[in-house]
Amino acid sequence: MTVTVTDAELRVWHQDQLAEGDDEADADPDPHTIIGTDGLRSVEFAAHADTLKDEASIECYHPSAGGPDLLYDLRVGDRIEFHGLISTPVGGSETWGEGTWGEGVWGGGDDGIPDVRWMGRVQPTETSRDQIGRHNGSLSADATDWCGDILSNRKITGSWVGRDAGAVIRDIVRRKASEIDASEIPDIGDDVEVYYASKDCWDAVTELAALGDGLLLQEGRKLLLEPIEGLGPAIELTHDDYYLPWQTHTDNDVKNVVRIDSGESRQIEHEQGVQDDLERVTSESRITHQLRARKSRVHSVDLYVDAESDDEDLKVRLQADEDGEPVAIDDEDSDIDSAEWSASDLPSGGWQSFFFSDEILPDRDPWMIIETEGDEGHDIGVREDGVPTYTSFYPHPVNFEATDSASIADYGAREIPIEKDNLRTLTAARDAAIAELRRRAYPTKTISFPARSPRAHLLEPGDLISVDEPGENAVGEFIVVETARTFDSDRVRLETEITATWRKGVLAPIN
Repeated sequence: MTVTVTDAELRVWHQDQLAEGDDEADADPDPHTIIGTDGLRSVEFAAHADTLKDEASIECYHPSAGGPDLLYDLRVGDRIEFHGLISTPVGGSETWGEGTWGEGVWGGGDDGIPDVRWMGRVQPTETSRDQIGRHNGSLSADATDWCGDILSNRKITGSWVGRDAGAVIRDIVRRKASEIDASEIPDIGDDVEVYYASKDCWDAVTELAALGDGLLLQEGRKLLLEPIEGLGPAIELTHDDYYLPWQTHTDNDVKNVVRIDSGESRQIEHEQGVQDDLERVTSESRITHQLRARKSRVHSVDLYVDAESDDEDLKVRLQADEDGEPVAIDDEDSDIDSAEWSASDLPSGGWQSFFFSDEILPDRDPWMIIETEGDEGHDIGVREDGVPTYTSFYPHPVNFEATDSASIADYGAREIPIEKDNLRTLTAARDAAIAELRRRAYPTKTISFPARSPRAHLLEPGDLISVDEPGENAVGEFIVVETARTFDSDRVRLETEITATWRKGVLAPIN
């Protein structure tokens, strides 16, 4: 159940040190503190695949004035990295540095020796001391994974239409969390229509990742999305790789008819797609245009925008018509409705969607007023005659049903309605229904066992294993979805618990 660990250490970078040092995405300053085996009591850390954040619990001996090597602290927001080398069994036949298992988490340790690493961000900390003496006190801290914690504390506002979901993830991380490297996230193959207003970045990323058949993973400062079809090759699990107890759990929560209901979508009311030039709008120099509106509401308007100002919002106002012009262009209290985007969320040459509320139009064909809040302004696409380049939309109910005929044949029809109030287009509802169906159409079979062999201790989320244990109701390919590890410094040992899920039902439902 355990393997010997050598040269275990916890590397610590303080938040202020990172802010003053090099760009985290490019290079690291030296750690502020390295807590060696003699300073660590225990480290427990769990790594997950998909939407769960990794987490850790750390306990060190109390810092003392016994010398410069024993002076350390852990602060909320610190970046930490646990690093331990696993000893090669005496007389063993393991080949390190080759294949998925031999490489460890990030490619193996020094001199080809396999290593285990985990990177996270410190959360609460606590110091306690029973009496004088270093070994009579402790410094403890909890941590969550680096990527998940940062994204959970950032908000994203913006719209993406006709973009691949993988490209949108890369764009969100680039704009809001540049200290994370998402450059290796591939295109998923699903074009999306998404609109976010101060949405939690982690929720946005996990929802987008769910549109593809892939696992969201963290590897240090890298955020990865590994397609399930590309995992492998599968490694055969043998009796030498695990201890008892072995557990197999199969659920019966199969849903193969998924219906998404999400309020309303939008349909095109009128489109003026010709752009011959750009025209600057400011607080004084506005563009006005009378919209065609057959319905009682205007759902949204898309404009071609080339952002210029760094701090001026762009606003679209709606006013009633009076004698062929806006009823009171300088009086915002006379507006039927308005929508705006901050300068930081506007594109530098692209389409931006402006969504309106549920206000009922007092009459058909309102005026659209485009302006900014200052005199620097932004450029708006226009036709040769000055008419803006735009598309207007009216509201339309959003619902979509997706079915899996193979699952229905195996388990009978099992339906589930899901309400989502944040989907604005039929495309988004379709994508959500298909993503949910992928994750619900088959039972979830999960196995768990303590690692025995050194190579089993090196398993990581996303690794593919081939299991042939008919007596345990576990036959087929399974994907590791969690590794829970405990490092005990007194015994210098590492314990690892592996959890893996049947490949066909590996993805967890989104809702």
